[in-house]
Amino acid sequence: MFQVMCKVRVADILTCSDADWRRGFGAAISQKHLDFVLCEPRTTRIILAIELDDRSHELKCRQQRDRFLNQTLRAAGIRLLRVKARARYSSDIIRRLVFACLRSAAPEFSRQEPESLYPGTAP
Repeated sequence: MFQVMCKVRVADILTCSDADWRRGFGAAISQKHLDFVLCEPRTTRIILAIELDDRSHELKCRQQRDRFLNQTLRAAGIRLLRVKARARYSSDIIRRLVFACLRSAAPEFSRQEPESLYPGTAP
């Protein structure tokens, strides 16, 4: 159903004008990666970006990076699903989160699944 690409450099899917590049936005997008990008298999049209958020996302500098990424993807019309990083994942839960995000009207969707969905696992 989807082509899944791993660790995609943001600058490989987005670009900016020469003026914005000189203002520092080009360097910013060239240094950031998305954990996963789901694409339409025949056209590679981007369907959804997925970020796995570990504890480092609680740091102020990381939150600034996340805000920049959220705003950049929103401006490009790319939906973003944020999932709490953990040792193991349920494919059924990931599937439900992906489709819930795709049904959402908002271009950005943040979802942290309840701990009870993953009994006995550490985040």
